[in-house]
Amino acid sequence: MLKITADTKIQKTITAGDIEKYLSGDYTEVGGYIAKADDEGHIKNYDDVVESSRLDYVSWDGSRPFPEDGNTYGKIEFKTNNVDNIEIPYGDIWR
Repeated sequence: MLKITADTKIQKTITAGDIEKYLSGDYTEVGGYIAKADDEGHIKNYDDVVESSRLDYVSWDGSRPFPEDGNTYGKIEFKTNNVDNIEIPYGDIWR
């Protein structure tokens, strides 16, 4: 696995409801899980994006941000100089 550098294009998959918030400027930062664009750039179909990125989780309120019957998602592609802040989550995060 190649290390993420300042030259690596990375991406964040966002919910349909967050697309407008990023476009309007209400959201100005990206947080949470990201991926290398080269690793996921070929995945386009909604169901495949949800499956391959494990976006089939349930939120604290019991809803699914990426619902089974959904068909819309957004992607933000970017580079960052803050590569030291990127961690790879290995193992069981629920311990």
